[in-house]
Amino acid sequence: MRRLLLLSAVTVASACADNQQPTAPARARSAGPTSSAAGQLAPSSQGKPTDQVGFTTLTIVETTTTIAVGQGGGAVALCPVGDQVSGGGYSTSGTGTPPYIGRSSMTTSGSQNGWIVLAENTAPGAGAITMRVSVHCVH
Repeated sequence: MRRLLLLSAVTVASACADNQQPTAPARARSAGPTSSAAGQLAPSSQGKPTDQVGFTTLTIVETTTTIAVGQGGGAVALCPVGDQVSGGGYSTSGTGTPPYIGRSSMTTSGSQNGWIVLAENTAPGAGAITMRVSVHCVH
């Protein structure tokens, strides 16, 4: 047990020593694109991709609707055809009591995926609301 404590103390002391060596590469890399292990091009010297193979594109689609006092309503935000939903949600603005949200989930409409939100604006003290529905789409 004493050896383990002594070994731990020596390890911590050496890790915290003031004579640390730099961890940066010893030589600068070339400015041109290089091949990665997968055979695809690496980012350029400015950090921009030189090739779109393998990159995921995220698109956020939003739609807005107004729901009057005493009414129910909803909205659907749809991804472009071929995209998949990675998430979605809603926000509301207005005065008075917030609406009851009956559904906030992924949906499908024909060949498009999206996000649907259904709300009831019938609570006592409710005012007209504006609801924004958004969907995060990946391609």
